[in-house]
Amino acid sequence: VTGFDGPEERAHGIDCGADDFLAKPVNLAELQLRVQSQVRLHRLQRELSHRGRILQLPELASDASPSGRVFVLEDDLEWRTLLIEPLRAAGYTVESAGDLRSGIAAIARAEPDVVLVDLRLPDGDGSEIIRRFRQLNPGRHTPAIIVVTALDDEEQKLECLRLGADDFVAKPISPLEVVARVGSQMRRIRASAQAADQAEKALGDAYTDALTGVYNRRYLDEDL
Repeated sequence: VTGFDGPEERAHGIDCGADDFLAKPVNLAELQLRVQSQVRLHRLQRELSHRGRILQLPELASDASPSGRVFVLEDDLEWRTLLIEPLRAAGYTVESAGDLRSGIAAIARAEPDVVLVDLRLPDGDGSEIIRRFRQLNPGRHTPAIIVVTALDDEEQKLECLRLGADDFVAKPISPLEVVARVGSQMRRIRASAQAADQAEKALGDAYTDALTGVYNRRYLDEDL
């Protein structure tokens, strides 16, 4: 939380490992929503770490390499290019669309890790992406959603965060900041995915005999 709000400062702060970056003066309602989001994330990470210790899982490996799938939903061709090029240059696989209808179908098909979406689309409101992939699929894996829009309206920003957007950035945005914010979301996704995979494997090991691979008594009790 700082008075320095240049694109280089924002990119540097996030790239160093900060979970979020807020410029003064801070909107208190936005601060509350962002803190709630971080608390939920921290509780999830703490629970996964606790399960890992109980199951005696190895420590999660940290992978800082810029890889993953990103989807850009932006109708303005110039802005779409400005968002796509630095991400591809950083090593991400990027797909894109220019309208809401084709964007929803493409996101469901591509299953990206991160979605960058504009709010003002020719055939609807980009916040529908948040509703569709966050609220209508509770408990299922959904991509991280970053709203990138020229509509720097406080109420609109708060509404997107309430709906479940992971980040909200007002245009203009520098290429450095785009890559940094996507990288921050990717780090969270990888950590959660690694922990979930290890927990699933450990659960399978708990239900099978290590020598024969046959289901054990614990599995029988659960199945019955």
